[in-house]
Amino acid sequence: MPNLTYTAQGHFTNNRKMNLTICIPSEPTTGAYVVQLYNLSKKTKNGNINAVFCFFSDGTDHPIEHDKFDYRLNFDLDAIKNYDYAIDFDANAAEALFLFFHEKQFDEKDLEKYFTDLEKLYDRIKRDGNQSEDGFLKPSFGPRKIGTSLVIKMKGN
Repeated sequence: MPNLTYTAQGHFTNNRKMNLTICIPSEPTTGAYVVQLYNLSKKTKNGNINAVFCFFSDGTDHPIEHDKFDYRLNFDLDAIKNYDYAIDFDANAAEALFLFFHEKQFDEKDLEKYFTDLEKLYDRIKRDGNQSEDGFLKPSFGPRKIGTSLVIKMKGN
């Protein structure tokens, strides 16, 4: 069975709400996890890709291994930050690519790299399904793991 740590299950709505559970432990205490959300949606030659990048840190240098979708992440898409080159998130689209990035620190170069490779990530998910893997290589400050998942639009919304 593949390791699904850092992958997501859930949906989004026409009201621009995203409701997810992530395959990591529930937050042990309020404020223990740092979460920063970015719209990374992109126009490509094959159409638009809805994408949300979530930087996550639990303050440790260790990756998480987990087998249950225990962490709830619900947010309003209009409240997240926009990456400079992102297009608007389309709440009428059928799906969105969700990138859950675990690292002790991150910077704009991480956003740039994942934005650049969004089509490759999307094609791989369509072909192979949700997956967890090591983040793109660079000198690491911590665990540097990423879960990539397709999140669907809730039917009737």
